[in-house]
Amino acid sequence: MSKNLYRKEAIEYKRHHWKGRALLLAGLPAWLIASLAALFLIALICALIFCKFTQRVDVNGEVITLPHSINVFAPQQGFIVKQFVKIGDVVKKNQPLYEIDVSRSTTTGNVSAAQIEAINEKISNSDEIIKKLVENKKADIKCA
Repeated sequence: MSKNLYRKEAIEYKRHHWKGRALLLAGLPAWLIASLAALFLIALICALIFCKFTQRVDVNGEVITLPHSINVFAPQQGFIVKQFVKIGDVVKKNQPLYEIDVSRSTTTGNVSAAQIEAINEKISNSDEIIKKLVENKKADIKCA
């Protein structure tokens, strides 16, 4: 028995047979398409040569540096004590903008102020000790 169910001619016919009919429509004439393309090309070239492409926009706002804005930060955290510039001022490189108090604050007060008080108290205690030593030295010299 043969392996093929259909004849070769029938298979070839089905393989090359179209499912429907070809319908050819009449398009636009070639001279019209060519003239429209040439007209578009000429208009594009004229626009590129004679037109200006700068965009001008009037806005209110701030001017930033190019190519990007600059982040200004302090090396330590703190509170602003004094402001050296105002909004709208021209700022130069390395010009101070703010004075910052970098001392730490706690519930008992400013740590720097507390440290100053402690140092002053130690100095006064040291002065009293020195006075007592001088007095004791004088007393020892008198006794000897």
